[in-house]
Amino acid sequence: MTLKLAQIKQMISNDALYSLLQHAAHPIMSLRYRWFMWRAPRPQVANTKQTLAYLNQHHLSVARYGDGEFRWMMNIKNDSFQDTTPELARRLQEIIKSNQANIMICLPDVFDGLQQYTRTNAGAWRHILSHYGFKIVKYLQPNKRYYDANFTRPYIDRRDKAQSKQFFVQIKHLWADRNVLIVEGAATRFGLSNDFLATARSVRRIICPSTNAFGQYAAILAQTKAIARPDDVILIALGPTATVLAYDLAQVGFWALDIGHADVEYDWFQAKATVRTPLKNKYVNELAAGHTVDNTNDKQYLQEIVAHIAQT
Repeated sequence: MTLKLAQIKQMISNDALYSLLQHAAHPIMSLRYRWFMWRAPRPQVANTKQTLAYLNQHHLSVARYGDGEFRWMMNIKNDSFQDTTPELARRLQEIIKSNQANIMICLPDVFDGLQQYTRTNAGAWRHILSHYGFKIVKYLQPNKRYYDANFTRPYIDRRDKAQSKQFFVQIKHLWADRNVLIVEGAATRFGLSNDFLATARSVRRIICPSTNAFGQYAAILAQTKAIARPDDVILIALGPTATVLAYDLAQVGFWALDIGHADVEYDWFQAKATVRTPLKNKYVNELAAGHTVDNTNDKQYLQEIVAHIAQT
């Protein structure tokens, strides 16, 4: 009987054997990745524990870069909810090179090894770094201290999930007893149907387009600046638009966090999910089945909405 590669992967529990199998199946990718890890000037990226401790202590704004932001930054087409545009690429390039004292520039903690991640996620990052690693590091500063973009992903891709609970406690502490303003996509519904925002003093929401939000960036920025209060913590879950918006809001004195997938991760953590699964009331962009979302009549959620930015 001939087994397919996917079947063999499921049978192998030893990570070293899995890695060997992956390298055998993709020898060119493996060589490219090894060459990158050997030759590239890799950035200094704090781990998740260090990142959350520093963020809780200093209350800096956060602009995060994941694999999608790297592609948008390099003007490489993304088959996703946000079109690639020259202006988006320009802004992401500007921000990643910035040195503002009140902003943490966050990169994935993948440049010194992938042992902390599941085999599937580690394999995805080997693929990304083998193709784009040398291009990515050209935008980075060798002596700059970066922080972990994956602090908003403390569960589903982690090989060791023992620390996930404590990481979520630290994330929730960021808005404990504070007024929260959420800027999110139309079906993101950050904190709906869970207790992720239970420690917040109050919650208000600005609802933005689910797709191509950056096309409405001027309106989103203007509306957020008009509604935000000086004591708000602004949570932004809006793809690469969140990276840019957090940076621009920090420039005018707001505390803004590009919070990404943290709420979806929290739902998976509470459900003890072992793989990404669709959520009934929330958009999950990484799953095709997660793009179909039921309407919600949750009264508290609807009362929290203070503004809509329409899709053009």
